[in-house]
Amino acid sequence: MKERLSLGILMVGTAVAFLLYGTSLLGAEQDSSSERNAAAVFDRLLPLVYSSGKPVRLYYRGACPSRAGDPVPFPLVQVRPASKDKTGLAAVREIFKNDRNVTVMEDSTGIIRIRIGKVPAAILQTKLSRLNLTPAAQYNPGALFDAILDT
Repeated sequence: MKERLSLGILMVGTAVAFLLYGTSLLGAEQDSSSERNAAAVFDRLLPLVYSSGKPVRLYYRGACPSRAGDPVPFPLVQVRPASKDKTGLAAVREIFKNDRNVTVMEDSTGIIRIRIGKVPAAILQTKLSRLNLTPAAQYNPGALFDAILDT
C-alpha cells in the first residue's frame, strides 16, 4: 500500500512541478498551449488518482526545445470527463477514450500506465545508478528535477 501511495504522490508531484516550474521556462506561445494541455489532462486525472488510490504513471513524447534546460512541452490530448460510476482503470480509459494517440493499461503490479504518443520503451528503462539529493531537493519538486537533470 505504501508503494502505491508513494507512486501516486510521485505522479501528482510531477504534475504539480510541471505546472508550477516547467512551463515557466517555455516560450510564451508554447508556454500557454503546453500549460493548457497539461492542465486539461491533470484536471481530469488527478481526482481519479486521489479517489482510487491507484498508482499512475504518465509517459509522453515531445520535441525537445531548442534552448538547453527547457522542459519538453506537454502534447495536445483530447480528454473528457469520466462517468461518476467508473473508477480506476475504467475511469482513466474513459477520460482518454476519444484520443487514439493515448494508450492506457494496467500492469501486473497494479500500476496504471498512460502513454501519450509512441514513447520509446528504451528510455523508460533508463536507470540512474546514483542520485544525490540535497535536503531541498528531497522535498521540493523543482529542486528534485534539477538534480535529476544534472545527473
